[in-house]
Amino acid sequence: MKEFLPIKREEAIKKIAEYFRTTNSETVGIVFEKQRDATAFLDEVKKNLDKGRVWNKKSIESNTNTRVVTDNCRNPIRILSGWSCSKLFIEQKCFEKHSEDFYKTCICPQCALNPDNVENYLIID
Repeated sequence: MKEFLPIKREEAIKKIAEYFRTTNSETVGIVFEKQRDATAFLDEVKKNLDKGRVWNKKSIESNTNTRVVTDNCRNPIRILSGWSCSKLFIEQKCFEKHSEDFYKTCICPQCALNPDNVENYLIID
């Protein structure tokens, strides 16, 4: 199981956009402290996607699944613990504030997946 690898914001945007171009049906988790920051981030991802994708501020629909978790979710840690995300992208500020919870509730549920296919990223500026 890989730990959280640091990734620049620009690289994370490209990586997520490229992921959504695939036909993979695994789930990606995107975690930000503030909804406005997540929205701005997803708007950047949107610019890198082809036209014709179904889009709203909380999820990207194609042949993929996306879980966006921010401060306005009732219980972000409980939400994430119920999903097995093959890729998890977490904003640095959010990670620093809730790092213990991420290790307890995100890494553990992902252990059921093939560790070689799991990627955990910490989005840094």
